[in-house]
Amino acid sequence: MSKELIIGVISSMLATALVVLTAAAYRRYATPMNTLRRRIRLARQMDEAGLLFFFASRSDYQRFRVTPTTATYFRLAKRRIEMVAHSLAYGQLSQGIAGELASILEENPSLEIVLSTLSPRSAHVRPLAQYLKGAPSGDESHGDELERRLRSDLIETLTALHAAREAMPSAARFRFTIKVYDTLPVASVIMLDRGSSTGRTQVDLKLFGSPLHKSISFEIGNGSALYNAATTAWGTLLDGAEIFDPARHLAS
Repeated sequence: MSKELIIGVISSMLATALVVLTAAAYRRYATPMNTLRRRIRLARQMDEAGLLFFFASRSDYQRFRVTPTTATYFRLAKRRIEMVAHSLAYGQLSQGIAGELASILEENPSLEIVLSTLSPRSAHVRPLAQYLKGAPSGDESHGDELERRLRSDLIETLTALHAAREAMPSAARFRFTIKVYDTLPVASVIMLDRGSSTGRTQVDLKLFGSPLHKSISFEIGNGSALYNAATTAWGTLLDGAEIFDPARHLAS
């Protein structure tokens, strides 16, 4: 066998081995590399959107932000807290949020709070109640009971907030505004220090017929188009809400 033939055979074998090794390496590393590229792209998108946190459920508050309750999150604000809530019934029942707000105002004399819930007199109470509990829209008898419960929750929460406000010193009372709105809420939103360089907004989405602790939330910081859009939208809703008047909004 000639020297040239031997070199040719060896070269072919080496080329074949190289192809096999390259294919194996590609199969081994292509998926991780694609995953890495996807994650880098997602991170860039989240950064451009101003996303600070994403919470797959409310239990993630403690894991990632160390603010497990609404009150502890409120305390991150320096000058203004604004909230558009569905009913805030869970916060009042589990955290006594009305009393917490009084303490927060006392701790920070320069802080203002504007808080709004759905009006108990709103026609949107029924569809919201059915959505939160996962009830079919055609189930009239069940719908009546769900509507009654949510309306009762709204009345109890607003009554507690109003009582807490009335018990405050006049200086604190002036800095606490309770409002009600009359539109179908698509999310609960908390805006801390809206418009400031350190402003942050949390959007909480309730899943159809799911427990509240299963809510999906995300938080965005000032400096992005998404932040501007969110604060403009919910700021407009909050600014247009009515000042809460027990004689009018709680009347049967």
